[in-house]
Amino acid sequence: MKWRGYLTWAVWLAALPACAGHPSGLESLVQARAKLTSDVRQCSQTYNYNPRTAVGIPENALAPNELRWHQCAHDAVRSYQQVNTPLAPLYQYLIDEDTSTTDAIMHGQMTRSERHARIAEILAKLKAAEQYQISQAQLQQAEKDQAMQGVIDMVRRLDDLSIVPGTIVPGTHL
Repeated sequence: MKWRGYLTWAVWLAALPACAGHPSGLESLVQARAKLTSDVRQCSQTYNYNPRTAVGIPENALAPNELRWHQCAHDAVRSYQQVNTPLAPLYQYLIDEDTSTTDAIMHGQMTRSERHARIAEILAKLKAAEQYQISQAQLQQAEKDQAMQGVIDMVRRLDDLSIVPGTIVPGTHL
């Protein structure tokens, strides 16, 4: 009967890679996204500018410290790109568009409303892409959980068997 204990441990050890101790893809994305949000908020505090609450700014001008805020926000996005590499090109496109449209406002070639519309489009695409990532990560986690449950069920069935060394119980496959 001692060999059955070894077999049980062997099955558990074989299953360990499936449940290794690093964060799931979903956890990593959620943590990185929370850090991005926090970093951009910090930019707003540092430069006393928030594009969502800024009022009274002419359509063809930048607010005081707005350019510094954009640069800080770009740095935060670049940091996020290091974690969310599948969407890095789309985030780089966001940075590039924000830079060019902000430059166009400074040179009187675009209005703030036009920039807002272009950036909102990109942000909508990013939001959809991130939601897709989250749903895929949730699906992968569910598949891992289901596989692990299968291993647990198999180990329980092994524990329930009354196998004598050197014999095989009909209907079982080891």
